[in-house]
Amino acid sequence: RSALEEVGGFDEGFPMFFNDVDLCLRLKQAGWKIFFLPEAEALHHHGASTAQRRREMIAQSHDSLLRFYRKHYRGRVGGPGYWAVTLLARAAKHLRCMTASK
Repeated sequence: RSALEEVGGFDEGFPMFFNDVDLCLRLKQAGWKIFFLPEAEALHHHGASTAQRRREMIAQSHDSLLRFYRKHYRGRVGGPGYWAVTLLARAAKHLRCMTASK
């Protein structure tokens, strides 16, 4: 609990995707250790979030990726490299949405 309080918990700017990745990165940057336990299981009942249309989920996933990248890497990655990744991610979002089923 103290770790979550120290880093401010989940960033609500990531409503569905990348909130866990963002939290883990901030915990690591604050000096906390991150553990992966492959035998751990989590059950998710009713999956209301995943009932959305596929295109919307793809778009939200890519938008969250871009938000994560901007939040943690803007100014840390050289200008051309930063913008190249951003443009590629946006292009991938549009291509995936165009080819996804509804």
